[in-house]
Amino acid sequence: MLYMRSVPRRARYALMLLACLGLLQGSSASAAILWVDPSGSVTGSYKTIQAAVNAAATSGDIIQVMPGTYVADNPWDTSVINISDKSLIIGSTTANPADVIIDGEGERRCMEISEWSHPASVVVGGMTFVNGSSMYFGGGIHTDMFSSNVFLFDSVIKECSAMFGGGLWLEGGLHLLMGVVIEDNDAAKSGGGIDARYTYLYLYQVDVQDNNSSSFGGGIDCYRSINFLRELNCKGNTSDYGGGLSENSCKSTLYDCVFEHNVSGSGGGINCSRGKMTIHDSAVNFNSAWDTCGGALNARSMELEIDGLEARANTTADWGAVALSESNARITNSSFDSNITNGDAAALSLFRGSLVLTSSSFNNNQGVGSGAVRLFGHLDHGITRVMIDECEFESNVSTGTLSFDGGGAIMLVGNLMATMTQCQFNDNMSSSNGGAIFNSSRVLSTIRWGDFSNNHSLAATSATIDSTRFPGRFRAYGCSHCNDTPGAWTYGVVDLGLNTFLLTCP
Repeated sequence: MLYMRSVPRRARYALMLLACLGLLQGSSASAAILWVDPSGSVTGSYKTIQAAVNAAATSGDIIQVMPGTYVADNPWDTSVINISDKSLIIGSTTANPADVIIDGEGERRCMEISEWSHPASVVVGGMTFVNGSSMYFGGGIHTDMFSSNVFLFDSVIKECSAMFGGGLWLEGGLHLLMGVVIEDNDAAKSGGGIDARYTYLYLYQVDVQDNNSSSFGGGIDCYRSINFLRELNCKGNTSDYGGGLSENSCKSTLYDCVFEHNVSGSGGGINCSRGKMTIHDSAVNFNSAWDTCGGALNARSMELEIDGLEARANTTADWGAVALSESNARITNSSFDSNITNGDAAALSLFRGSLVLTSSSFNNNQGVGSGAVRLFGHLDHGITRVMIDECEFESNVSTGTLSFDGGGAIMLVGNLMATMTQCQFNDNMSSSNGGAIFNSSRVLSTIRWGDFSNNHSLAATSATIDSTRFPGRFRAYGCSHCNDTPGAWTYGVVDLGLNTFLLTCP
């Protein structure tokens, strides 16, 4: 029996979706069932998958593949399986992808799906694609379509290589991948695991791990695609930009995704530019950006909506576990914990754009210029506006000792206007200016009803809130403080009335 029928929830959902969209042409009642059996024990069976594909009708036939290792029919073939302009269902007869091996032998692609004359849809499941190779696009699987669709489920793509899309090159149409493992693939340029262009890409319970590219997207690279990623596990991938995921000019939604132990020059976990991204309840932990910024996420010219992000133990050469450049971001219900940078702001940095930050926590982050957060408004591009509400900053450290270093929790720089409301600052420390906040902004910023306790600065003339570089450009209303040292807890801060008070210290 065809393997996909033994996993009804996943496969039937996908087939119903394809049917509802009118993508599978023909019906199961009229479809032929073709068997592939290298041993020939099944009467009327084909010995190779390609022979069955050639014999299939143009719409709706089912090809059932018996266990075995399948290679190209001819030494000159560019792929082991080549499907063009046919709507087919191809599946293993067992529940183990390791039973059906599609082996490119390091000489050709494992599978190619293309559309030349009319739309078609292909469903493939329960196979392992290995040792695929291409000089250009898609070492393991290559699709080239306009309006056709591919559904790949419960399969493995591994140890394949190409210039673009070491594991898979997905172009055009709609691609749905469910329960797929993509590992140990390599791309000389982009998309070590997946390279997706001009497509609708849906990934559900997909593992992308230990892939590599020399440029963009060690795990996944997307260009001008619309992506929906759910329960994606992206781990141990490497590249120059976007160790786990790289996107350019895309619109993406991520739910319950994990990015861990990915490495790149910029954007260790995720690198994105000129698009829109929404992230829900996802973790970006233990990633590294060795060259510039964004150990967890690097975003340039982006519109970002982030809710429930965990960014923990990421390392960065310069700006932020989450680095935002010329981007507009709204971040809520998120946590930034134990991130480290050799530059400014271990947890979060903003360079121009805008930021709304609410109900989030910043704990145990360590940077040189500033400990947790650096907010920068460029002098030549108007005022950058930031709102921070009901956030917690605890045990963050700024280690820099120069006059422009400081802000154990937050540093404000340039033409930036920040409004902070009901935030807590506890046990933060700076080796220079401002144990909790260092204001080096030329524009008036305000904090209302903030709670400060046990924040420290090692500089003799500094304090918990330091605005001495531009006195009078920072105002505090209704704040409380306890055990903040040295001396007066603020410098260069005005309008401290309005019920500013000293807490009863233990």
